[in-house]
Amino acid sequence: MTISPEQARRLARHIVSGTALGRQLCGPIGEWGDACSAAQERPSAENLSRLFNKARNLSTNLKDAGISHSQSELLKSLYKDEGK
Repeated sequence: MTISPEQARRLARHIVSGTALGRQLCGPIGEWGDACSAAQERPSAENLSRLFNKARNLSTNLKDAGISHSQSELLKSLYKDEGK
């Protein structure tokens, strides 16, 4: 499942306008990006564990914004084009 254009617009509005929810989402989004980079550059047990934790955290925070995107969907999105 991908985030719809309407969900992306709503998410961007929260972040850009500086709402409490937008501020709440900035940290998890940035941490998810950092964890993705680290796990792809060096897929150690520590980095993969961190990636799983950040996926769960981001999934929980996205639910607060009305966006249902599970931890497994976030993780699968990293590798959706590989193996085809």
